[in-house]
Amino acid sequence: MDLPYRFGRYVLLKKIAQGGMAEIFSAKYLGESGFSKDVCIKRLLPVWSDNPSFVKMLIDEAKALVHLTHPNIVQVYELGRDGKTFYISMELVAGIDLRRLFQKTAEEGHPLPLKFVFYIVSEILKALKFAHQRKNEEGRDLKIVHRDISPQNILLSFDGQVKVTDFGIAKGIHRSLETTQHQIKGKYAYMSPEQARGETVDERTDLYAAGILLFELLERKRLFDSANDLATLEKVRKAALPDEALQNYPARLRAVVLKALQREKKYRHPDAADFLKDLQQVIAGERLETQAEEFSEYLRTLFPPAAFQNTRAENAFPAATGKLRRNFSKAGRPAGMFLFLAVLSFWLWKGVFQTGRQVIDTPPVALASPPSASEKPLTGSVTIDAQPKPARGVLKLGEIKKEFVTPFQLAALDLSRAQEGTVVLKSEWGQEKSEILQLSAEQPHWVRTFQFEEPRPAFLKVSARPWGEVTIPGVVSRRETPLAGVKLQSGKYLVQVFYPPQNQKLEQEIQLAAGAQLLCQAEFGESPRFLCR
Repeated sequence: MDLPYRFGRYVLLKKIAQGGMAEIFSAKYLGESGFSKDVCIKRLLPVWSDNPSFVKMLIDEAKALVHLTHPNIVQVYELGRDGKTFYISMELVAGIDLRRLFQKTAEEGHPLPLKFVFYIVSEILKALKFAHQRKNEEGRDLKIVHRDISPQNILLSFDGQVKVTDFGIAKGIHRSLETTQHQIKGKYAYMSPEQARGETVDERTDLYAAGILLFELLERKRLFDSANDLATLEKVRKAALPDEALQNYPARLRAVVLKALQREKKYRHPDAADFLKDLQQVIAGERLETQAEEFSEYLRTLFPPAAFQNTRAENAFPAATGKLRRNFSKAGRPAGMFLFLAVLSFWLWKGVFQTGRQVIDTPPVALASPPSASEKPLTGSVTIDAQPKPARGVLKLGEIKKEFVTPFQLAALDLSRAQEGTVVLKSEWGQEKSEILQLSAEQPHWVRTFQFEEPRPAFLKVSARPWGEVTIPGVVSRRETPLAGVKLQSGKYLVQVFYPPQNQKLEQEIQLAAGAQLLCQAEFGESPRFLCR
């Protein structure tokens, strides 16, 4: 096929990449009265167009993406057919991918500013929140799980937008063709432990991958990286984190990251909204808010326009040089027949489902790998936080006993043998919670955020005849009656009422329960009395 090539209202301008099942082009949509729009076209290769199974896969992909119209997700415009060849028309993003940003900041030795780290991950979480909660026309949850949140699938436009692409291997009820039970999908170094074991995955798999991205952006090095695929998968399954990780960051930020990276998914954030809320609290606490305009200016400074003065298509695909390089973070050299079959299946699917891949993989950044377990003793950590307010606690672990105020972290704990201990936490209003903690080589990092229910306030009203001045030590002093709508926490209070003309003083100790409403009436004169009910 010679380029430019016209079919219907589209003109293919430049071939960007070709996988085993599909090819990607930059193109233009030609509308009425001279209207035109830059788009990306993904075409199923002719050799597969007669295969009903692969056509069905492409249709499944379009079905998933048609429900995902969101500023942080690459938009799909149309599923169509040119002769016998099926295609998907989608948004063309002019910018770079996150891997390219990793590489550039590493080359220049300038860490990505923390506010942009938070901005990128927050925008990813907004996309995941939308996708995970999406329903179909009948109101049923689509249960879409991306399963491949990795640097190559995060596009950063020069306008400062962050977009998630490649929902092509997403799992959801839209899918009409299921894969084998143990098929491994996604890039090895960004899988969740359950995904690497071939188990059933849910939205917490995507949150784990987002946690890996946050970790790597903060630490500026790969989390799970080994000489071969088998070793990488083994690290992912164990989900062991280097004990010195994140020590230069506030405890509350460490708690958020380590919660996202828990080996057991029941201990992670339950959904993207919860992860996003925790991260936004850190952003607000550190005063690191930013906007797309500021991020755009940063990207354009780091990648000046002079470096992208070729065609319009090349502006949108700055990492596409030469033919497509298949580099899945060093994945692709199978070891053993099972792994070979799994990887082969993954490649076949990945060839079709390179959804919206405007930016092609570049060689991995040469960053330091985490030290292996043989290089130093195995250590672990404990990270504890409390919401909605800080709490006081006591940690007992072996011979260690620590009193602390949340957020709290204890690192470099010796795990030459498994350890068991207890944590007791008390909120500022007296609620108490406790939990047994266990540390082992399989679960070296224990992270918990204790949720306390803030008690409902009690309300107090004080009246006096003929009048009086009310004092509640620590609350109000010499306030004239009537005193109404005083909001108090549950507990004991001393209420004093003073009548200056006769130098009379009445007082009573009261007990307020959460949510209670109490009226106190002081009567001065020959028979003074003080009643509260």
